[in-house]
Amino acid sequence: MKALAVAFSSLAVAGLPSFDYDATKPLRVQTAGVNTLGGVAVHDLSYASPVKGRVPAYLVLPPGRGPFPVVLFAPGSGGTRDELIGDAEDLARRGIAGFLFTPPILRPDGPFLTTCNAAKDVATLVQYVKEERRALDVIESRPEFDARRIGYLGFSLGADMGAVLAGVDKRIDAFVARVKATYPEKFFLVLNHEPENDVIAKAGSGWEAKDFAAMYRHTILRLRAKGLTNAINVMAYMGNEKWMAQSWWKDLYPGDDVVDWIGLDSYVSAERNYYHHGMFGDLVDRRAPGGDGFYDWATTNHEGKPVMLAEWGVYHRVGKVVDKTAQFDSVLPALAQRPAIKAIVYFDTKKDAFGDRDISINSSARSLTSFRKLAANPLFNVQLR
Repeated sequence: MKALAVAFSSLAVAGLPSFDYDATKPLRVQTAGVNTLGGVAVHDLSYASPVKGRVPAYLVLPPGRGPFPVVLFAPGSGGTRDELIGDAEDLARRGIAGFLFTPPILRPDGPFLTTCNAAKDVATLVQYVKEERRALDVIESRPEFDARRIGYLGFSLGADMGAVLAGVDKRIDAFVARVKATYPEKFFLVLNHEPENDVIAKAGSGWEAKDFAAMYRHTILRLRAKGLTNAINVMAYMGNEKWMAQSWWKDLYPGDDVVDWIGLDSYVSAERNYYHHGMFGDLVDRRAPGGDGFYDWATTNHEGKPVMLAEWGVYHRVGKVVDKTAQFDSVLPALAQRPAIKAIVYFDTKKDAFGDRDISINSSARSLTSFRKLAANPLFNVQLR
């Protein structure tokens, strides 16, 4: 089985925000320069945001004459247009152009995403999608691109936003039709990971926990009805104890019949006396006061469901390097005690979305050595099927 990062978001289902913008306004594309290497040309440009400011972007062109098929790249929550440039250059050497942009949350004049104010965060995500739609306008305006053949590649948050884009912009092909035509392998499908952060616990808001569960059920059942059979559906929680303590937390779960795996995005600090300091077992056992730890909750209430660490990592503050060996060495004993965990996915980044946490495996030489030792363990020599 191959793992394909795909996500949907309740933004496209709830029907509350508007993704409309004035497409008649000038794009105001400005080019700062071109760098060519091995026949691949990377154009440094920017275009006017339909909301605020300018959007930095790269246009990556293959050797030869177009028009070329093109992929719109969207980075993760901590990434800029530079995050996926290597992937775009690889595709360009195969005759496929790329368009990469920096989302509003990573620009000096842009809004901060995780404000813990759901209404503000929704407005930020709507701006993200509007700027993606404007990127498609830029693509359509360029003679180098074949606007009839537009693909999309998103990582983490970028995958979430791509799903919303697919729901509001006809220029992106329907998800089911695309998968059925091009991707016969099994893949993991996440629907709006970490939904706890988006809940507005107000009756009639359209963003209650029960609304997310209804969106999830509706989406999965509709995908199945349209013939999608190779998706492995993952319900991916943030799993933070402050959310687990909320009365609505239990209402997020959409039902065993539409969930194949239970996912958790969780991190632990290598710094003593810093937020969530601990070992691997701590990040899967966080609990609300008087409640079950996440792993025990999942295996007790949803027996037989595999558990995935859809995101995990060990961090210290940027510039305050702390050896992560103890945390990496704690993984194998913790997994031995928790047999339902069948997959762990490390989030390797020098700087998280907040900009102050280094989650990289190589923040020190000893940390990298210990991670390599962990990764080489035969436990991870698995046959995907």
